[in-house]
Amino acid sequence: MHNVITITGFVASLNIPVPAVNAHFIARLEFFSDPGKFYVADPYTFLFGSLIVLVFGAGLFSIDALSAKRIQERA
Repeated sequence: MHNVITITGFVASLNIPVPAVNAHFIARLEFFSDPGKFYVADPYTFLFGSLIVLVFGAGLFSIDALSAKRIQERA
């Protein structure tokens, strides 16, 4: 929370849209979270596994397949 301007510059260097808003959101999220409780929770494990499948390998319903389909439609 003390170096939000520095964090905003870092977020902007990653080409993340609306870097100031995202920097404030992440700073507040990290300030109020207790990572120890989050990582040992069972739902976190299932959520993480589901996101991995969604992003990298659900076949037709994955994010990469949907984005490839949109790119082909525009071309």
